Amino acid sequence: MNILGSLKVVSLFKDSASVAKKCDTVLKFCIYALLFLVPLFFAPWSLNSPDFAKQAVLVSFVFLALFAWIIKSLVVGSFSIKTNKFNVALLVLLASYLVASLFSVFKYYSFWGLPQVPSDSLLSVICFA
Repeated sequence: MNILGSLKVVSLFKDSASVAKKCDTVLKFCIYALLFLVPLFFAPWSLNSPDFAKQAVLVSFVFLALFAWIIKSLVVGSFSIKTNKFNVALLVLLASYLVASLFSVFKYYSFWGLPQVPSDSLLSVICFA
């Protein structure tokens, strides 16, 4: 029995309101950081410096925000996704881009965007969505 592991989880989520508030703070920070850093960030040491660096920043902050949103949903115990015409259209666009990437001749390029333009990749489209 792993009693110590279960005690850590209980002590970590003792006050779910504070954890949810911290996750909201992380979400807001990620959104503001994306708005500020993506237009300005570049790495001169990479081959395709503006595109690859911007994609790396975008993917990092989007997945950090997604992780914070998932933790908040688990702690609070519920989540909601609003269904409207825009979200359905976005989901159809993502599904069509996924099908196009799966049937592409260059699957690696279609998913990651490397060695060509990273902004044309499925990963970037998912992060933008």
